[in-house]
Amino acid sequence: MVRINKTNNETKVEGEGVLMEALAKRDALKMLSEKLRNIRYAAQINNSGDSNLKTTIDIKKLQAEMDQTGRAFREIDSKIQEINWLTKLKD
Repeated sequence: MVRINKTNNETKVEGEGVLMEALAKRDALKMLSEKLRNIRYAAQINNSGDSNLKTTIDIKKLQAEMDQTGRAFREIDSKIQEINWLTKLKD
């Protein structure tokens, strides 16, 4: 475990800082993506019923943000996977 943490703190990821920072950013993007998905789902439910509730969320704008977040997640995840394959654990 110590070797993994040391490696994550010392290994650089292009454009992202060290691996530990890239891992944190990837986790944050994943959480944001899940939250955006939940918001979209709730907005679609509110707009589909006969209730008096109507959402004021711009679904197209929300979808664009979801797409951008998903793309950013995939890009950083690919960098992390590449680094994991190419990096040896530090002593």
